[in-house]
Amino acid sequence: MDDQVFNEDEMNGLSGHAPDAPPAADDSEPVDTVSGSADSEQSSASGWQERQLEAVQVRYQGICAELAAELQHSLGTDVKVRAASVQLTTVGEFILGMEMPTCLNVMRAEPLQSPWLLEIESTVLFPTISRLLGGGSQVSTLERRTATEIELHLMQQITERFLAILQRAWSGTLDCTFSLDRVETNPRRMQGLAPRDELVLVQLEISFDDVRGSWRQGLPLSALRSARAPLAQGVLQEADTNDAVMKFDAAHPQPMTGQTHLRALLAQMKISPADFAELAEGDILRTPIEADDGFRIYLDGEPKFTARAGTMQGYKAIEIQQVLNPSSPQDEAEQA
Repeated sequence: MDDQVFNEDEMNGLSGHAPDAPPAADDSEPVDTVSGSADSEQSSASGWQERQLEAVQVRYQGICAELAAELQHSLGTDVKVRAASVQLTTVGEFILGMEMPTCLNVMRAEPLQSPWLLEIESTVLFPTISRLLGGGSQVSTLERRTATEIELHLMQQITERFLAILQRAWSGTLDCTFSLDRVETNPRRMQGLAPRDELVLVQLEISFDDVRGSWRQGLPLSALRSARAPLAQGVLQEADTNDAVMKFDAAHPQPMTGQTHLRALLAQMKISPADFAELAEGDILRTPIEADDGFRIYLDGEPKFTARAGTMQGYKAIEIQQVLNPSSPQDEAEQA
């Protein structure tokens, strides 16, 4: 496949920016093009995105600690790494934020389709290479040039160790294998990602000696969406905050401690004793509900959610669709 090259105007347009567009006339009437339903969906998506970004932030605390230890061992000096920011962006905006030339690592995360991106800025790239070659703590003049093949080969060793850290960090959440596909020095040459594709941008601040710079990692949002349940669980387990505790009874909120029992009732049916006695291995029982119909989840015997069944990453999964009000006589009758 030939490289697809975008100039700055094209990138601005594809990433949603139109700097040359004329402003609206002062006397024009505002037009509301978003319906109430769309507002509700956008609000729901925004809430999900906040939890998603929070989960990524928590996960990268551990990644930063491991990366700092790895760099310290490789460079022979004290290294500090922290996740300075986690935010939503697009591939186009991510590329426009890069310097020219740069060191853009394109990573495969098989079997996921979208690659992961890692830009290592020149402010930290060349001092790291100097350290790998035995240089001292003195910082040389800032260089903005294309890295040589030998320099890229040296940095590949660091990148592969970072990939091993990613592999451990995302194990059990994303069933994928990380590997380095290629290194791009021209950030406007992209393959495998469209400029409008959404990313979670994680900016890692790297500091050692008198060097300060960033690694900027772009995580495809499509991959994280497939892991939203494990990510949310990670927030509840790792983030030490009372705000993350879910209250099931809005009228009488109480903190939940210990373990509780959730039961998903997929279907109920009646069968005669004679038919029951004739059941054998391989028999199929047809339920009175359609395959796509929802069902209820009970918390300690009380109906709390409506849900639907499915699969995720090879496991059976249940997606909660609605939180039910406190049980009514009708609910109790159905449960009986």
